[in-house]
Amino acid sequence: MKFIQAVHESIKSCTSTMTLLGGTSRVFQSYAPVTTALPYIVVGAESDEYMSPTLTGNTDTIRKAMVPISIITVSVNTSATIANELRVELYNASGTLPVAGIVVKNIHVSTMSYDWDPGDDGSETGAHICVVNLIFIYTSTTPVPIDLSGT
Repeated sequence: MKFIQAVHESIKSCTSTMTLLGGTSRVFQSYAPVTTALPYIVVGAESDEYMSPTLTGNTDTIRKAMVPISIITVSVNTSATIANELRVELYNASGTLPVAGIVVKNIHVSTMSYDWDPGDDGSETGAHICVVNLIFIYTSTTPVPIDLSGT
């Protein structure tokens, strides 16, 4: 799913967010290693669909993805600060990313939520998690159907 990589690159381009986080190496796709020190960001994927069946032409190239961004930190204040900075930097972002076939048309935050994870076995210090749900509108490479008939 190239759009996850595109969101990942979009987040890494947010300079103030990366300063608060401690660098671009603290942004992960889908999961972070268990040994990763806090804070860090994990880019997930909820959905990726075509924009509208009522648009004329090949509408499969105009896509809308719902992307949860989990910001994992040691305090609710830190997660809120990083989440707000990310929201400000990504608001109405657009442009061409170094991901083949993806052009970002618009990014905006649909919701933000906070949670606390006490840790698996009770001996961990726990973590504050802020989930920023992005709506990521982009155009993708025109689909080229393949022949499935086996001939």
